[in-house]
Amino acid sequence: MRARLFAVALLSTALLSACDSSEETPAPPGLEPLEESTAPEPTAQAGDPYPERLSTVDGTGKDDVVFGHGRGFVHAPILAVFEAMKNPDTLVDRRQIDEWRVTWNVEPDYDVSFRTHNIVRNFITIEFEMTFRLGVVEGTVEAPVRIIEVARKTSGSSYVERAQHSIVVHQVNDTTTKLEIVVQGKGATVGPSDMAVSARDLFDSIVARVHGRPLPDV
Repeated sequence: MRARLFAVALLSTALLSACDSSEETPAPPGLEPLEESTAPEPTAQAGDPYPERLSTVDGTGKDDVVFGHGRGFVHAPILAVFEAMKNPDTLVDRRQIDEWRVTWNVEPDYDVSFRTHNIVRNFITIEFEMTFRLGVVEGTVEAPVRIIEVARKTSGSSYVERAQHSIVVHQVNDTTTKLEIVVQGKGATVGPSDMAVSARDLFDSIVARVHGRPLPDV
């Protein structure tokens, strides 16, 4: 997201025997983080007050929604991070999704928007869509200071009960950017630790992209 998209729940025998249906879950307007990340900042290392690492916490919230929170630093300017996050491959949950197709500019009111049509193949095939919004909320597109990205499951299989994430991007200085990541989900076999893994996947993908490395093999 890239949210962890909870197709792992499809491995449950109960779900395999249940009746799947397609549902619409429109995203509310705006660019607001899902909630505040409660993860601490990574501990400073010798000579580096902003280590390129992610710290995470996870837990279960209201209505049995599980969450993973992350907070960390990227050794790159905020514009480089912005560019990395404009690429859908950076934000899609490659750990869970086998195939995806992108439709661009689905919500023109935002600086960047796209929708991914996702296919998960396991014992059965599941299809659903995620809608991504990304925009500058402080500064300008040419000189951003604070950026927010939000992704939510907006239609498709009811097996994917909830899948969403948000990333708040802060400029620390000319060469350092801070990320605050929130991943939320709900599914038959999805736990809080899965959300922390998803937050780390997002972070690792952004770091790889800004440094010109291949995306991690998840």
